[in-house]
Amino acid sequence: MPFVLSREREGFPIIAYQLDLDDRPILSSVLVVGVSASSPTNKTKISFQGDKYVFLRTELLTEKNYDPEKSQLSIYEANRLRKYLRTQFKVEGLEGEL
Repeated sequence: MPFVLSREREGFPIIAYQLDLDDRPILSSVLVVGVSASSPTNKTKISFQGDKYVFLRTELLTEKNYDPEKSQLSIYEANRLRKYLRTQFKVEGLEGEL
């Protein structure tokens, strides 16, 4: 699961991975928040894209922006992803649980 890039949005990084099919089991229990590159809107969607790019929009996991009614991520999944981003990428602003 090679790390590709990171850029800031609202003070939080957007983290991109290039996934291989072998990486799918690793991520099967932690869904990723993604947005389509061709999408004219910034609607959130969940995406496993095989060998394509997956974008983690970490600002969508903050207490301010996370909405369990609009997100396809359950609170449990969002908290697991928040913990992963804190430990793996030292992303600040995702401390604690939702």
